[in-house]
Amino acid sequence: MSEPEKLTNPQPKSSRAIVYVFATLILWGLIIALGAFQTQASTDYRRPLIVIGVMGLFLGVWWFALRSKRMRDQLND
Repeated sequence: MSEPEKLTNPQPKSSRAIVYVFATLILWGLIIALGAFQTQASTDYRRPLIVIGVMGLFLGVWWFALRSKRMRDQLND
């Protein structure tokens, strides 16, 4: 007997919600970076780069944690 094929399920709603949260945080970070560039104190180009870098680091660590949790859960199944 052959093994039944595994049906691929569409992304669960929680997975789509995480994508929406990531997209929102990226947009929010870009808006803050634009505001950091347009202050009256100075228009130093390094300020928005710092904001984008910190937000990118935060999202990267968060993505890595979510990915490692998903891999760990798959191994336990």
